[in-house]
Amino acid sequence: MSTVPLSERYSVPENDAVHVWSAFFPEFEPLLSSYERVLSPAEKLKASRFLKRADRDRYIVAHGILRELLGKYLLREPSGLAFETGKFGKPKLVLDSGLPLISFNLAHSGDVILYAVANEGQVGIDVEAVRTDLNVLELAQAHFSSDEIEELRAVSPTESVSAFFRYWTLKEAYLKARGDGLGFPLKDFSMTVNSNKLPSIRWAADDPLVAERWSVFGLSPAPGYAGAVICEGKVAKLVSRHWTT
Repeated sequence: MSTVPLSERYSVPENDAVHVWSAFFPEFEPLLSSYERVLSPAEKLKASRFLKRADRDRYIVAHGILRELLGKYLLREPSGLAFETGKFGKPKLVLDSGLPLISFNLAHSGDVILYAVANEGQVGIDVEAVRTDLNVLELAQAHFSSDEIEELRAVSPTESVSAFFRYWTLKEAYLKARGDGLGFPLKDFSMTVNSNKLPSIRWAADDPLVAERWSVFGLSPAPGYAGAVICEGKVAKLVSRHWTT
């Protein structure tokens, strides 16, 4: 993992690279009103529908930073960016001719917000706060493939929670990269997590070439959090940077 030099921080990623940005909500909470101003009417409406104030505020900050970040890549005002959504809700940019084609994805959990920016290939990112109050083996039985369940059972009880969240974030990132959401069953594909090498997609029911089609990276964005990013194509370089005000 490398860090983006300041002089290149807004360069569009090369074909073999993905940029991952992290942000921490408490740093940006004082800027809530300014981020809300750059959101579209549809985004403001969605924010207003959150029942909890904390969820509303996190949505506003996460999407306000997204607009600011993409605006820097495209040299456009954040409020002027337009998005459209796919069948399962994955957003993508609506770009004027002449602008570089970039794909992106965002995820947030607790105080951590992650963004992935890639060239033309699809990308998905996920982050989860690791919870120790869950019966992870029971959840795995309900959602994981038999291969993943077997691997999870093979680790020690003290490692099972962190292992579960590594699998979960990989699976979520893959679904987000595909743009399927939960339209593609979690048991219809399998990830593998090996401490000696990068994680990978073992198989997918609808794609015999899935392992060659996607590049997979595990992330450790902050203590107590697990994350993953999955990119279409052969991506050899993950470039990481923390977003600051």
